[in-house]
Amino acid sequence: MPETVGRLYEREEAFWDTYRVGRPTVPDSFFARIFDYHAAKGPSIAPNQPHPTFNLAHDAGAGDGLHAPRLRARFGHVIVSDVAPGNISLAREHLAEANDGANMLHLVPSQQTAVAALARQLRPGGTLAVAAFGPARFPQGSPLAAVWKRFRERLGEGIIQVAEGMAGYGGGERLDAALETMKRITGWYNVAPLDGGMFEDGVMRVRINAGEEGLLGLWLVPERLMKRAVAESCVGEKDVIVWEEDEGWCSEMDADGVKAQFESFNIVSAVDDELVKMYEEVDMLLPADERVRVTFYCELILATRRFDA
Repeated sequence: MPETVGRLYEREEAFWDTYRVGRPTVPDSFFARIFDYHAAKGPSIAPNQPHPTFNLAHDAGAGDGLHAPRLRARFGHVIVSDVAPGNISLAREHLAEANDGANMLHLVPSQQTAVAALARQLRPGGTLAVAAFGPARFPQGSPLAAVWKRFRERLGEGIIQVAEGMAGYGGGERLDAALETMKRITGWYNVAPLDGGMFEDGVMRVRINAGEEGLLGLWLVPERLMKRAVAESCVGEKDVIVWEEDEGWCSEMDADGVKAQFESFNIVSAVDDELVKMYEEVDMLLPADERVRVTFYCELILATRRFDA
């Protein structure tokens, strides 16, 4: 990725502290599903290896390594990687404190290239886990939901403005690439075409707390560009889609938590001119000591590296 992309996603520790408040606390059920999937797949596809190993995990797009300690608790070795070198320094600290998968795939322009690169890092029988955590879903029809939608619409305009000025995302076809990225996270998590022969059939796409809107779109594609934003489906004919509800992805937020959700986006500066007014609305809608129940959408994609590819 261009160097400017790395700078966009490199953040100080204070940002990641806010991120932890504004984004969902990933429940144990999420990691349990990944570990159980990996443990169950080994005997079925490799009779001579009845007990799959938990030797190495690679957390690609790790940010500051938020989830690395939980992987470290099960795997012998954990590798963290991120487009921003500064984030890796923070991730090393988190791993060092832990004594005892890929989350940003939608940002990669060529999904086929990304999948091939991930497959090369997996041993036969290895598990690929790709996940996306949607933004908070506020009660339907509530004033907070309206403020949140307005924020994301403004964020969508902002990301387009930044994309046009970034190396690798100029006008014309480059703008189409940026729009395609945004489209991948509108509705369902449309990434990882895994029916190209490198992974076993029956790729699982687990949609948790999907409701009728799915991912809701981290950044809403501006209406003026909606017809131009096209992204081909990455879901294979033999993929298995699983729908689940999980209370572990629900929580309650006070006004500070809602504002932390806003500030957990790397490009929140694009909304600076309107953010103060939005925060005033949040404070009015959620007075001191009042909280709102929010639900987070998660999509988890699980696949097994083929032995004969």
